[in-house]
Amino acid sequence: MKVLLVGAGNIGKILMKELKAMRHEVSVMDHSAEVCEELAKDFDVMVFKGDMTNLDDLEELRINKFDLFIAVTGDESNNMLGCVLAKDMGVKKSIARIHDPRLAKMANKLGITNTICPEIAAAETGKGDDGEPREGEPAGLGVESADLSPEERERKPALEAQ
Repeated sequence: MKVLLVGAGNIGKILMKELKAMRHEVSVMDHSAEVCEELAKDFDVMVFKGDMTNLDDLEELRINKFDLFIAVTGDESNNMLGCVLAKDMGVKKSIARIHDPRLAKMANKLGITNTICPEIAAAETGKGDDGEPREGEPAGLGVESADLSPEERERKPALEAQ
């Protein structure tokens, strides 16, 4: 699958490594030239400096050639807008990082396929007072899906525990 990942912070790097391990063709977009240079040097991915909310940048990237658009910057509004634009420009599926769990339902209405809410995952993983997961408890990204089948919903807890 051809994936465009926007945002190369901690979550972005984790997802990039996971997607590469699953043998997906991963490209990364970030607004910082410094971050893009670091990624190009350290990882085997295509790197683009740009703004996911800029139509010219998305067209230049040939966004319609991607199967999946993942926006995991710290700005949930831009993440949602980027996903909406990408879907409108031909991307089949999109995932947005959202801090406010109440926005997950709105994201679904906007056509965003999935949401990632690390804040929910942190609460659900039983982090201790020091912010670190308690021993023996899985860390997750809190992925919420708008289009899971009943079978996938049953498997979801097992998948998140991996």
